[in-house]
Amino acid sequence: MPLPGGYHITPSVVVALVVFAVGAWVLHMTRFGRTVYAVGGSESSAHLMGLRVALGKVGVYTISGLCSAMAGLLFAAYTLSGYSPHAVGMELDAIAAVVIGGTLLLIFVVVQRLLTRRQT
Repeated sequence: MPLPGGYHITPSVVVALVVFAVGAWVLHMTRFGRTVYAVGGSESSAHLMGLRVALGKVGVYTISGLCSAMAGLLFAAYTLSGYSPHAVGMELDAIAAVVIGGTLLLIFVVVQRLLTRRQT
């Protein structure tokens, strides 16, 4: 899609902008979005308010999986193939995005300890 000044927008950018706009609308204008904000603020408080916390979490994980699948399809379209070694080396980018996003990496240690306790 050509723009003034000789710039152009790829279809991947259009898809990303549409997904962003739909996500912003869902979060700000729907009951599901308010539930997501409440659960993100305090899961126990959201539960005490009578919100369906488990259903909200399942919805968020489902949407996350859908966005991951869409990203994979867009990457395959960008590279014009489904050859998996094209993504070798992107693991560090994913880890950096998780850390910058604020996710605690300590959770992996906690889960590992819980799994080893179950096995014994």
